[in-house]
Amino acid sequence: MGNKLFGPFLFVVVACGVLAFVYSAIRLDFAQFDARFALLVAMTLLLTSRITIPIPRFSSKISVSDTFVFLILLLYGGEAAVVIGSVEALRGVTPEEIAERSHVPLPLARRVAEALGHEEGAA
Repeated sequence: MGNKLFGPFLFVVVACGVLAFVYSAIRLDFAQFDARFALLVAMTLLLTSRITIPIPRFSSKISVSDTFVFLILLLYGGEAAVVIGSVEALRGVTPEEIAERSHVPLPLARRVAEALGHEEGAA
């Protein structure tokens, strides 16, 4: 973090992400959700977050959960995909990493992690 503009840039990016999440959560249409949606969410959050597939001729990988988020985008709209993608991304982060990267106090980061289902002491 040698650049003095990195801190404000990081704050703006995080703030925009939080605003996108809140906006999407408010605009969710719960009437469209069914058993298929619940199954997709369960598979996205519980089963597929650690499985990655290498992209041929590139050094990057895509996780299977990313694929399910795209499927949710196509079937249920952007708001549902943003909310599920955000929750899926935060599930794998420890409270210490949240506190360190976002400069949020550790007790608040632990509460956020607990709300997302992160178990105490899990790494």
